[in-house]
Amino acid sequence: GGDRGVCAPGRTGMACAACLPGMVEALDGRCEECKASSVAPLVAGLLGALVALWAVYHFIATHSRSTGNLSLILVTALFGLVVTTLQHLGVFSTLEIPWVEPVRSIL
Repeated sequence: GGDRGVCAPGRTGMACAACLPGMVEALDGRCEECKASSVAPLVAGLLGALVALWAVYHFIATHSRSTGNLSLILVTALFGLVVTTLQHLGVFSTLEIPWVEPVRSIL
């Protein structure tokens, strides 16, 4: 319902399909303002991943001097797997599946 040519609050574009800049679509379909707390888990996760990669590299590099180049290759492969996993989680979060609460919070 509603008037022709008028989008719901926070919506814009053809068929009112997009949220206005600075807004994000909520689980119920409404557009709400982005919260600063949405960025904190991402930053914390990236920092944690970098620390973990450094720890793995340091552990491997100090335990065997003959595998120094191998440890760099291993850490690079591990970093690639982490990036791929984060991309998969991003894709899963865009699917319209009614995820149960523990999974919904992770995505």
